[in-house]
Amino acid sequence: DDSGRLVLQLAAQADRTIGQKSDGAAERAVAALERRLEELRLEEGERHRAAEVQRMRSEFELESLSARAAEAERGEAEAAMAAAGPLPALQAQVAAEERELQELEARVAEREQEVASAASQQERQCREWSRMLSEDRPEHVSLAIVEQGCDRWEQRLHEIVAPAAFGASSSASRGEGLGRLDAELHELGGRRREKGASCAECLRKLSEEGPWRLVFGEVYEAYALAEKLRKGNDELAGEAVKLRWRRLGRAMPPVVDAAPPRANAAPAAMVVTQPHLPPGPRFSAPVLAKGRARSSSCAGSRRRRDDDERPSTAMPTAVTTDRSDWEAGRRETPKQPQDRGLA
Repeated sequence: DDSGRLVLQLAAQADRTIGQKSDGAAERAVAALERRLEELRLEEGERHRAAEVQRMRSEFELESLSARAAEAERGEAEAAMAAAGPLPALQAQVAAEERELQELEARVAEREQEVASAASQQERQCREWSRMLSEDRPEHVSLAIVEQGCDRWEQRLHEIVAPAAFGASSSASRGEGLGRLDAELHELGGRRREKGASCAECLRKLSEEGPWRLVFGEVYEAYALAEKLRKGNDELAGEAVKLRWRRLGRAMPPVVDAAPPRANAAPAAMVVTQPHLPPGPRFSAPVLAKGRARSSSCAGSRRRRDDDERPSTAMPTAVTTDRSDWEAGRRETPKQPQDRGLA
């Protein structure tokens, strides 16, 4: 379209030129226009050839991409078919394993029910306690390991930061006289504060003064956050244990006798000490029978022997003596200082 429009413009320009100029000038103008027309045709042909080459290249690339896409689709289809081949067998195997597991769980539940129905109340409570301990043991062991590691790292941190926080002056700067005495007193006080101070106090002191206060300030913030998390974890563990014991107390009511106690009845085997705790075993010690005295002489000798074997108390002698000893002591003459051992 553009080339045709240019040709028409050139033709119109040629007609105008021919009508305005002479024959020689018109011939030269026509020749120039013909040369220009040939150049335009050559340029248009070059553009057409370049566009054709670009179109052929695009078609070739499109065909190669289509072939690669078709190959990828065939590979995906083959992989899906290969994966879906053993899927029904795997599904059947999983279903069979699930059925076996359900049957095993049902048998175990029936067995536990039979054992629980045949066992006594005390045995059921012991089994419940054992189950609770088995449930608590893994997390308690892991928490104990973590706490042990935390304590070890905290001890190492205290060994590092405590001397830096409460460090004493060096022996070179002590000098002599009052300066040395002041340095030694400061060193003793620093050691005492170092032993009694916690890691938080040491880090806070280092974050308030010293060339590394900014670094120790960040460390102190991290340590405070860790302490806050540990405190929250302890509170959460306490609440969990409290709720677990309350749940056990509601599930297993305490064993009490509805009938009034008899005179010669044996004491109860279980006793409830707290409202939210399960009943525990009652501990009792045998009462030793006391023998009767055979005669008054035997009673007197036994009383004297008991007085001799009576353990000494921490009370002063003036408080533990009777009135006769007081009177005897009052009638005695005062002793001299050399007799008392004060000279």
